[in-house]
Amino acid sequence: MSEYEVLRLSKATRTHSDGADDTDNVITLAATAGKAHSVGRVDFSYSDTPTDATLTVAVNGSTVWQQFVTAGGLGPLDLGWLTGGTGEAVVVTLSSGGAGVTSKLTVTHD
Repeated sequence: MSEYEVLRLSKATRTHSDGADDTDNVITLAATAGKAHSVGRVDFSYSDTPTDATLTVAVNGSTVWQQFVTAGGLGPLDLGWLTGGTGEAVVVTLSSGGAGVTSKLTVTHD
């Protein structure tokens, strides 16, 4: 990791959300005039093995990254500072893990 990346991470904001049982866990970086959101890292976890679960990143309503999540526990994702357009919202969604499964989601962004 370069010195620039270490510095950027040290100044980044971390937004955290605890998901309820059998519910999508969503963090929205709202559209802001004159600002382009960048997401550097997503940390996520399920309390148990999820059923039909996905992690999705959408910019301005369009999915730009989506993968299945097939195991419980921690799943870090380095996005290399994925950046949306100026004035566009970024939404990170960790889908419901199924009945009896809760989740945690943290988005590191600037």
